[in-house]
Amino acid sequence: MSEVLVKEKRKRQGTKRREILRAALELFAEKGIRATTVKDIAGKAGVAEGALYRHWKGKEELAEELFCENMKHFKDCLEAEIEGFKGAKLRLKRALGAFYTFAEKEPMVYRFLIQASHHELSYLLPRTPKPMDFFMKIIVEGIQSGELKEVEPPLAVAFIIGAHQAPGLQEDGDYKEGIEGLY
Repeated sequence: MSEVLVKEKRKRQGTKRREILRAALELFAEKGIRATTVKDIAGKAGVAEGALYRHWKGKEELAEELFCENMKHFKDCLEAEIEGFKGAKLRLKRALGAFYTFAEKEPMVYRFLIQASHHELSYLLPRTPKPMDFFMKIIVEGIQSGELKEVEPPLAVAFIIGAHQAPGLQEDGDYKEGIEGLY
């Protein structure tokens, strides 16, 4: 096969892979991983079912890849928002704003990550970079420096992340007032 044809074939395979990833993400966010079939993914991506198996062993491996890559992306977005800023209070406020912005701008990814981390892919959490760890580090540093009150860091993180689930908070910015209790 000529070099041009090989490159074209790789390009098509890359496009199919991206389409499969996009379709799987949409379906996993909408229906959950268990309720989504390979047939569903292939149909939404406009490919044959066998195309999925060229890239992954099955939908579980595909879901794991999506989860790990997107969780890392989420954490990277948070880290980028506080880069170069000093002080736990300021970093915590900026990180929380970035958390809400991510959920707002990438609702499908956010929904998938929340659902998967609480259900089908919770076993990946110990080895996956996650926003929880990111907030925990800021809070612990703030407590150690005396900038934040002495609180149980896991409880504070649960409050911060759980507040996003409360109706209406993300719309009017009340979360900023809620974290004032930490200092």
